[in-house]
Amino acid sequence: MRNARDERFVFDPLLPPDMLARLREARSYFCPAEPGTAPVTRHPRRERLRRGAVPFAGAAAVIVALEVAGMPLAALVAGVIGLFLYVPPRLPPGAPREKPFAIDVFWWIVGGGWMLWALLCIALLAAGVFSPQLLLLHVARYVHFVIRLPKGPLDFVPPEHFVDLTELGPIERTALGAVQDARNQVAEAQRLLGGAFDGTEALMVLREEEWGLAARLRRLAPLSREVDELTASAASQRVLDAMAPQRAVVDQAREAVMDRAADIERYIRPIDAAIRAKREWEQILHLERSVDGYADVLAEAAADVPGAIPDGADPGGGTALEAARRTLEARIGEAVQANRWLLDAARRAAGDAAERRRPEPR
Repeated sequence: MRNARDERFVFDPLLPPDMLARLREARSYFCPAEPGTAPVTRHPRRERLRRGAVPFAGAAAVIVALEVAGMPLAALVAGVIGLFLYVPPRLPPGAPREKPFAIDVFWWIVGGGWMLWALLCIALLAAGVFSPQLLLLHVARYVHFVIRLPKGPLDFVPPEHFVDLTELGPIERTALGAVQDARNQVAEAQRLLGGAFDGTEALMVLREEEWGLAARLRRLAPLSREVDELTASAASQRVLDAMAPQRAVVDQAREAVMDRAADIERYIRPIDAAIRAKREWEQILHLERSVDGYADVLAEAAADVPGAIPDGADPGGGTALEAARRTLEARIGEAVQANRWLLDAARRAAGDAAERRRPEPR
């Protein structure tokens, strides 16, 4: 599965919620699908369990019927042929692939697994029956057929619903990284600060911002790459002059992206400050709670060397704890204000976009 910390892919927030959650948390296998197709989730083991039941039941019925009819050799032939009738469901391109069953049979023989089966066959043949070992072999084949592919679901996502960050240049990845870092910091602040800081809506806005920025950068990436390569390999100044309009477009687009990333970085500074203040308060609180142990050491030192410890020494740092608490409250307030700014900006942007889409009156 995709590593949960792997930030290589950015997914469209409008994907089905269950699929989106699995992809972000790496609880499924991500499979790029064909362009223009709908996102879909497949459960290959469930599909194989249903599909494999048909050849398994059919082979078992034929083997037993031929054995009862007194045709053990026919039962043997039918049983062997039936091993190759387990046809897997067709999966779209991008799904995990499996080796043909014949290759597994070859390695099974080379590995010596056939010896165990041969011994079982000899023992049963001595009793004059074929069906038990053939049925046992089909049980193993059925199980093997079902577990050939990964256990988890396969999420097929067409390219218009995800962005592969390896397609972007270093400048573009840096800009997008600012949004991803902000998202991670908001999630950390929500975890550390508890009810004092609600980052749920901010995380949704940042996810949408991350996707919008990634989609824009993907469109920009081939143009940026072309301009950079032509600039590096230009045969003359005339070539550089001729491509000046293209470079101006790319530079303007990059500047807009970097400005947006700078806005996100300014937004996240109060969040970072609140996180640091929370950790500072926790560390001073830890010292405060361990004051008894330090007090014992002070008492022993004072008994051994009178006057060595100043009167009124406070190893717990109660004053520092109060100062840290006040700082934490102030930083949380600033973080909440930053969240309000982000949400207001998102609402204004959504309103502006809706206004632009509204048809003009005739």
